[in-house]
Amino acid sequence: MIEQLRNTKLLIGGSLVIAGLLVMDGHQTYQSISAKTEQQARITVQLNRWKAAMRSMQPTIADWEKNIQSADQVKDLLSVYRALNLESAGLASSPDVLLLSKIERLAFEGSDLHATIDLHATIVWATSAGKPGVMVTAPSYSQLIEGINQLAARRDIKLGSVIIGSEDEHSAPQAVLLGLGVILRDNK
Repeated sequence: MIEQLRNTKLLIGGSLVIAGLLVMDGHQTYQSISAKTEQQARITVQLNRWKAAMRSMQPTIADWEKNIQSADQVKDLLSVYRALNLESAGLASSPDVLLLSKIERLAFEGSDLHATIDLHATIVWATSAGKPGVMVTAPSYSQLIEGINQLAARRDIKLGSVIIGSEDEHSAPQAVLLGLGVILRDNK
């Protein structure tokens, strides 16, 4: 009987130890699951914020794709001339004298937009042979100025300063567009 009592005490003691271990393990499992649940909730909140930000940018992205030409469409000097689309502003120029002065990434106030907001665009800067910029003409000075204003208003055009004049009193009004560049969208 004493032996049976001792076995019962050992059985109860062993059961309590096992029960204690199960409770501790259960508590640790509960804490792990709670931590993972909280982490998942934070990630879900961040994802929802990101989705909302992307949804709010959709009109801007659509505008960007509508107004900025793809760099894939510009393969040579003639296609750069076509991308400038000077004729749409009533300005005439010769594609035969167009030169590229440089090609660079689009930047805003010195910040590389590729790195800051993952915007991928390139500016192709143009000039004319024998001139400090791109030479354009128009039938009259008012049309020349209106055409330059239209060109400057375009979102895909960068324009520095302008020199207006004519070679003589019988020649068409002309302007040299300094710092003329076209922004081209890079397709990732």
